[in-house]
Amino acid sequence: MTALLVLIALIATLVIRSNVHGITDVWSPALGYIQELETMTTNYRVKQYQHLVSTDQTVMDSCEKEIADIASQITETAQKLNEIMQSSKEALEGSHDFDEASAAWDDYKASSTEIIQLSTNGKVEEASQLMTGNVYEKYKLFGDKFSNLRNDFQVKLEHSKTIANICINIIFIVIFALGIAIGVVTTAIGKIITA
Repeated sequence: MTALLVLIALIATLVIRSNVHGITDVWSPALGYIQELETMTTNYRVKQYQHLVSTDQTVMDSCEKEIADIASQITETAQKLNEIMQSSKEALEGSHDFDEASAAWDDYKASSTEIIQLSTNGKVEEASQLMTGNVYEKYKLFGDKFSNLRNDFQVKLEHSKTIANICINIIFIVIFALGIAIGVVTTAIGKIITA
């Protein structure tokens, strides 16, 4: 009986360890990177609009620099997210959404160069049509795919937390049961000795 309870506690400990690893090394940081990517891509698009409505060359140059900086940060963050996904079989299940989002972003970024050139040349109306037409669909696809990935990872994070909590409760129950078993055995031995 005691051996069985100890075995259950050991198994529960291993399960907790595995789920804590998933929480701290996979799901939480991955969700953080996805949130960063969503924020940065929104900022990227805002800077494009600022470039479109501005007539001041200094402001336009500043927007172009910020757009380039944000694009670089997006690339770095996407690489970090990809590394996390590659390290976990479960996270790798979302690679299809990640690949589609990355392809959509690359398309959007390529179109962004054209938008900035049109805006710089004073062709604001053409640039605006590009931003709200076909190019917007690429941006929206990127957002949708990362939204799917975020929701999926959030479910897996909550699942890992639930399993870890269940195992912690099992360990407490096992410790309590062992305490009672030891108390019963000690009492029985005491009665035998004093009899």
